[in-house]
Amino acid sequence: MSTITVTNIKATGETASRSATGVAAMYVSVDQTTVSDSILQSFNATSVTDNGQGSTTINYTNSFTDTTYATTYGIRDGGGENDSRLVNGSGDSGYLTSSSQRVYCAKPFDNGGIYALDDLAKLMVVNFGDLA
Repeated sequence: MSTITVTNIKATGETASRSATGVAAMYVSVDQTTVSDSILQSFNATSVTDNGQGSTTINYTNSFTDTTYATTYGIRDGGGENDSRLVNGSGDSGYLTSSSQRVYCAKPFDNGGIYALDDLAKLMVVNFGDLA
């Protein structure tokens, strides 16, 4: 496999170029409702670990240089348009590393603002940062 080294990229048909470091370094879509969480689609995610109800660890194929990479989360759940969910990444040592990240998903347990861990039909995670 060949490697092309670039500073900026521009897609066919686009007028503006952007920094190559602005492209996602990892993305994954996970179904947490299966017996052991399963990857639906991914780039630079080698596997996932089911840590129990609403908790998944994403393991990267290629590690980041450090733990300061930026992460964004998304969800799709089959329960309807008005479902409320919370997705939170752990910042604890060992749960956030350059080679993996633990993510927690929850839904409201009651109207008092208390959430309970809950598996999602589709958890989506995207990371931006420098790879080692």
